[in-house]
Amino acid sequence: MESISNGPGNYMLRPDTNAPLLRVVKSQGCFLEVEGGRRILDGCAGAVVACLGHGDIRIREAIIKQLDTVPYAHGQIYTNDAQEELAKLLIDSTNGLMSHAFFMSSGSEALEAAVKLARQYHLEKQSPEPQRDMFISRQGCYHGATLATLSLSGHVGRKAPYTTMQIPNVRHTLQCNGYRKNDGESDEAYVKRLVDALEGDILACGTDRVCAFVAETVGGATSGAMPSVPGYFKAVRELCDKYGILIILDEIMCGSGRTGTMHAWQQEGMVPDIQAMGKGLNAGFVPLSAILFNHKIYNALHANSGAFCHGQTFQAHILACAAALRTQQILIEDGLIQQCREKGDYLMSRLNKFVRQLPNIGDVRGRGLFVGIEFVKDKQTKEPFDPRDGIAYRVRKAIFDRNVAIYPGTGSVDGRRGDHLIVSPPYTVSHEEIDQIVGVLADAFRDIFRAQPH
Repeated sequence: MESISNGPGNYMLRPDTNAPLLRVVKSQGCFLEVEGGRRILDGCAGAVVACLGHGDIRIREAIIKQLDTVPYAHGQIYTNDAQEELAKLLIDSTNGLMSHAFFMSSGSEALEAAVKLARQYHLEKQSPEPQRDMFISRQGCYHGATLATLSLSGHVGRKAPYTTMQIPNVRHTLQCNGYRKNDGESDEAYVKRLVDALEGDILACGTDRVCAFVAETVGGATSGAMPSVPGYFKAVRELCDKYGILIILDEIMCGSGRTGTMHAWQQEGMVPDIQAMGKGLNAGFVPLSAILFNHKIYNALHANSGAFCHGQTFQAHILACAAALRTQQILIEDGLIQQCREKGDYLMSRLNKFVRQLPNIGDVRGRGLFVGIEFVKDKQTKEPFDPRDGIAYRVRKAIFDRNVAIYPGTGSVDGRRGDHLIVSPPYTVSHEEIDQIVGVLADAFRDIFRAQPH
């Protein structure tokens, strides 16, 4: 038996109660082995998490060393070497543009903390503005599963069961989707149109009411590794500065070196006020997320309450910090962020050669080892498939049946329509493994779309 059923005798609530899960029995490098001996090439690093692949013994050793000294200490009372060294390493990686770090367990928690920190800043800065309680995020985005972060999100399906419970003070502006800009529209004209729309949203909220603008630096799960067009974030920074609005960048999925720089914003010609990190922060060994924030926010808190009004039991968990510290050291020691750029270029070149020209491939995009492929019903008009067709998940199954795992998603057009997948292998992936992934994708796409009516 390869799978675990959801029937009597199984007590975990599965992601899909009608579908079995495979039981993983071993993992090493870029491969997972499931019960029965089947080996699966992990082309998405789990949920874009396992940046070092599976089973790096150096992380195991760091965790065991920490277990042998101090396995747990209450993060609101005690500090520890792992936490302090990790915070310094992350702040140093911003060239001092950020000031302090705060550690939690999941990406949703990091975004929740970022929102609360932004609000507290406006309450405690030298000239307080307590009326600033509005947030602007973008259509089609995804920022987390808590009620606040789900309210920020623009994915219709993920929000639907909780619509009446969401916080009301969120407004969604246009996403930056270079593939779907107007025919003949230059990047400069497109940026102006988006920023004009954002300014209109700010005016509609009230220029003195907006607390922060929230965005994924490179769109993630519901956007399909969607980078911004050149100049977009720089123009957004200028607009937000004009109105005294903070910028929170969500780098849970696209950060920690995956796009070819430690922080994805380092390619944008601007600096956020707060950023969120997670997933690849510690390669998936122990749950950990973080926010980094700048000097003006820290100084406002330090000069007033002296505290961030937020906390949780497992914040800055010592084992998670030890694993993350060693992960970040390995990224530096092994030159893996540079490899993300080089291997990402190779991955994109193979996709351009073997995939991009296929009839139902609308866009191949991304940065580094964070690449998205968007499917369309009509390549000329860019018409998306009907969501009821379930294209992304049919494609995922066809690929998985060929022993490669990828990350499927929907909503890249407007939060409801749009099918895509994300290719995001571990940073340690070889060229041969990239070739295997691309070959499987091309075969699966041909099979799926050959049977699809046009």
